[in-house]
Amino acid sequence: DLYGHAYGDEALRQVAHCVRKSLREQDVAGRLGGDEFAVLLPDTDANDAVNLAVRIVSLLAERQAESSQTRVSLSFGIVQMNANETMDEALRRADQALYEAKRHGRSRAVVATGGEAQPVFSESRPLGLGALLTALALTPVWAQPTAAPPVARFTRPVPVTAPGWTRVRLDAAT
Repeated sequence: DLYGHAYGDEALRQVAHCVRKSLREQDVAGRLGGDEFAVLLPDTDANDAVNLAVRIVSLLAERQAESSQTRVSLSFGIVQMNANETMDEALRRADQALYEAKRHGRSRAVVATGGEAQPVFSESRPLGLGALLTALALTPVWAQPTAAPPVARFTRPVPVTAPGWTRVRLDAAT
C-alpha cells in the first residue's frame, strides 16, 4: 500500500518466481489472496519446510540485490497436517503460526503443532543469509526440478486431506 499497486504487483511476481524455483515437482503453491500464499509439500516434515522457507528468502534476497526496489520480507507459518484434519483447519493453524512469526519481526518462520484451539509454537526462526548457511550445513538441498510447477491462484482450498502433507502459509510484506 505504501509504494503503490504497481510495486506490489511486481513484489508478488518476484515472490511467486522464487517460490516456483524452490519447489519440487510434487509440491503445489498458490496465492490465497492479497500478499498471502500457501504451499503444499507432500512427504515433507516441518523442518524441511523451514529449510524451504530459507531457500525462498535467499532467492528473493539475491533478486532484490540486483534491483533498486524497496526490500520485501517474507514471514512463514508452517504446520504438519494432522490425520482427519481438513484443509481449512490446517490453513487456520498455519495462519496462527504466520501471525506468531510476524509478531516477532520480519523474515521469520514459526512452526505450529497441536490443535487450533491450543496451538504450540516453535521458537521464531530468523530467515536470511545466516539461516541459509545453517540450513545448508545441516540438511541436504533438494534437487531443483527441470520445470517449475505453475503457481495458481486458489479460489477455494485444494481437496487434499491425507496426512504427510505440510502446509506453509507465507506473507510478503514491504
